[in-house]
Amino acid sequence: MLLNNFNLTLDGLLRIMFRWQKIAWIVLILSLTVNMYIALSIPLKYESEVIIQRKQVRFSSSVEDKEFDITRLTSEIQRTVTLLKSRFMIEKWNDALKMTSSDPDINEKNISKLRNSLAVKPVNFTDFFVIKVKTPDPRESERKADVLAKVYISWDLDQSRQQAQQMISLLSNRMKLIRKDLSELRGKQKLYKRGEVLNLSGSVAVEEMQASLQAKEKLYDTLTFEMEQAERQLEGDKLRQIHIIATPTVSLKPIIPRSKLILIAIVLSLILMFQSIIFMEWQDPSVRRIGDIYGLSNTDNVITIPRLGKIEYWEKDYAAFFTPVLSSILSTMESKGFCLVHILSPAHGDGKTAIGSLLAKTVALSNKSCCLINLDVKKTVDLSNKILESSGVSYFQMEPDKQEFEKVIGQLRRTYQAVFLDIASHHGGYFCNNHERQADITCLIVKAGKTSRNLLKTSIMRLSSNTNQKLTYILNYYEEPIPKWLRR
Repeated sequence: MLLNNFNLTLDGLLRIMFRWQKIAWIVLILSLTVNMYIALSIPLKYESEVIIQRKQVRFSSSVEDKEFDITRLTSEIQRTVTLLKSRFMIEKWNDALKMTSSDPDINEKNISKLRNSLAVKPVNFTDFFVIKVKTPDPRESERKADVLAKVYISWDLDQSRQQAQQMISLLSNRMKLIRKDLSELRGKQKLYKRGEVLNLSGSVAVEEMQASLQAKEKLYDTLTFEMEQAERQLEGDKLRQIHIIATPTVSLKPIIPRSKLILIAIVLSLILMFQSIIFMEWQDPSVRRIGDIYGLSNTDNVITIPRLGKIEYWEKDYAAFFTPVLSSILSTMESKGFCLVHILSPAHGDGKTAIGSLLAKTVALSNKSCCLINLDVKKTVDLSNKILESSGVSYFQMEPDKQEFEKVIGQLRRTYQAVFLDIASHHGGYFCNNHERQADITCLIVKAGKTSRNLLKTSIMRLSSNTNQKLTYILNYYEEPIPKWLRR
């Protein structure tokens, strides 16, 4: 497919828009209907938010406080966001809201809705988190945000209690080992004091044993203090790492107002309309403008003929459209005394016979003897007869036989000043190859909106080999898409 590529100007853009305005209006009405229905029926969403803070709990006084450590904050942020948006937490949230269903499909649908309604945003370089929940009902949004915060706090508190219990168990085992070591050291100390194991190095051993005993006792006291602290934290509420800083609040103004949804629907419909215009123009293979002919032929010898309606109305000022061609025909007749005009078209139905007949009739009205040979007799006899009625143009019909055609052309050259040859599109190759070089003027008829650019390109390549003839392109059925009130 030959794509419709050209340099786009403002007038060109307007022509494209008005050329496809029927399809554009259909697309606009359909898309606007669908988009407006969606915009008016879609429920408005309200957003509630709750701010929570995650504080580090120290189970031991010997653990260094790293509240503002960036590594710790990054790790806690990732952990908290991942947990809040995990399926595990969403299911707990779903259970707390009493939305659990025995039907797996319904349950999955509820979990998916909750996940889509949730947004967790950490505040940079802090241990604060903003939890946002979107629902069609503002109060329901506020309730769901509050339930989620409480579910997460309860779960995290259970985790902290388990860690505290593990810490107590660890401290207890450690203290048992230290008590055993203390008992052994104290037993040895008594033996040394009784003098039962006195020797030369006894005083040094006693001092080392005394130092080890003091260190063990100090460590035992420290572990005892940490044990008491962990037990107190386990009994109270000091294990809470998650704290609600700002209770759930909700705005009564929807996230996207209805007016904005309507505006979005209108904009999307307009975009779809323009996309349909661009698509139709891009896919259109036919010749529709003079620029298409200019781009393929590199010539400016192009005339346009508008859609004139019924044949009986063609008598009115039709000659004005053919002025450049008529001038070339008359000038050739004056210089040579004879002019052979070929009327060609890439395909049937381009208006070739009607234009050829009108040209012959116009020349005849200038007191010139001319004739029209119609080789496309199967389709256009009635049309030619009707146009040439009472015009003084001799009209011949013949089959495209090579020998007979040679005889007829020789006789007509001696009888008439101008001969118009209406060649059928399916015989164009034969006559172009054999008689095109004899033609003084060739008119290639192109019907706007029907003739494809591929066919036109093929015809131009075939005709361009003859440089002695005058080639004129006639764009038939041309309609200016831009309304008169908008033309410049």
